[in-house]
Amino acid sequence: MRKNTYSEGLCFVLVFLFLATTCLWTGYMVSVSFMWIMGYILLAISIVVLVILILVKLDKLKQEKKLQEAIIKSNISQIDKLSPFMFEEWVGRFLRNMGYKTQVTKRSGDYGIDVIAENEDIRIGIQVKKFSKPVGIKAVQEVISGMTYYNCNEGWVITSTTAFTPAAHSLAAKQNIRLITRNDLALMLSDLQKQNNSK
Repeated sequence: MRKNTYSEGLCFVLVFLFLATTCLWTGYMVSVSFMWIMGYILLAISIVVLVILILVKLDKLKQEKKLQEAIIKSNISQIDKLSPFMFEEWVGRFLRNMGYKTQVTKRSGDYGIDVIAENEDIRIGIQVKKFSKPVGIKAVQEVISGMTYYNCNEGWVITSTTAFTPAAHSLAAKQNIRLITRNDLALMLSDLQKQNNSK
């Protein structure tokens, strides 16, 4: 459930609770049985919707925990099964497990940034590339432009492949952009698993 949908649901419950209270109070003050009945119906609807919202939220938290555990227990070859959009989600969750607060941007019109990761005063704009060949200079250019739009002070390009082109390396070095390959991800994943096992 999206955060906005959950908030809208809570607003719905609050409005119905207010209406139920108003009906019950009016029914009590003027002794109108119709208002009592309406008040109890609205109260029942509010309780049912609230219970549904809580159950959906608990289910969402349970699924999120399972996904986080799956990432921690996974190996790098599992990213090969993911679509480009699922790979973006995977990177967001992976960095969240590493202690970052993350946000996956919208799929189109993202200004070159797929994931934003924050940790204290660091705000990282990340371009995620699910490729089968070396990633070129365009990905580095996209993250550089996206950093300005999203007010990021660091830029990363993360890829599912093992290499970037020489042009990508050259521009990244000049602009201080971190390039993360499949092998780097595997090492990061291994470190995360060791940290998790030592707890």
